[in-house]
Amino acid sequence: MQVPKKIKNCPIVEVICEIRFEPNVDSDAVFGMILREVRDRYPTVEKLPILQIPEDIRNKAPNLIYQPHYRLSATSDFAIQIGPRVVSILNKNRYPGWELFYSEIQYVIQSLQKLDIITILKRVGLRYVNFFEEMDIFSKLELKISFSSENNPNHIMNQRRQTHLNTQVDLADNFIGNVNIANNGTLQSGVSQEIKTGSLLDIDIFLESNALEFTMLETHINSAHSLEKNVFFNVLKADFIQQLEPEN
Repeated sequence: MQVPKKIKNCPIVEVICEIRFEPNVDSDAVFGMILREVRDRYPTVEKLPILQIPEDIRNKAPNLIYQPHYRLSATSDFAIQIGPRVVSILNKNRYPGWELFYSEIQYVIQSLQKLDIITILKRVGLRYVNFFEEMDIFSKLELKISFSSENNPNHIMNQRRQTHLNTQVDLADNFIGNVNIANNGTLQSGVSQEIKTGSLLDIDIFLESNALEFTMLETHINSAHSLEKNVFFNVLKADFIQQLEPEN
């Protein structure tokens, strides 16, 4: 199918562009150097919960090495998260569209380039989290999950209440896609932090290697964006996509 440029009824609630790397300076110095470079634009600093974990554990546990330690925020919906070996750019709440989000990514990349603190890139990822309020998204997917008893409407296995599906797929140019789908998601939104229930479609597109060049970073991010859109529009049924009011 032709991939629309955008959709009017946009379900995106969070976007994260993540850059993992090995620094050519002391890892403890990374945060301070980036902070000085971007603080005029991102003045608010917040410590993240990972800092409560002892440093020796943070530095050894594989699942913690690339976690951010601080979040920098601005008056906009953008934020930057920084760790000793990772920088991520976030957009929460209303998605402003790819052009505005990408311009913020470019600002961070230019700041990193100016600092010249990256020895090698390890991973480049782009993740989109979509939320569909009061909806079981599985009925809208080009995917069917059924049991052998499906012809018996009273069978206990047909009374499905919660479903969570995770799959990993190989994509073009050595990219990998992690797709998480759940029909029992929750979302806190607005000033009142009202809790909403519905379905989540979480798509994380990434390129992982020990030979990624910094000069190709923007190219990789744009490729990830194109691949994410293809996954999103190919996993949904055509009639449901029309309900989202696509625009070309």
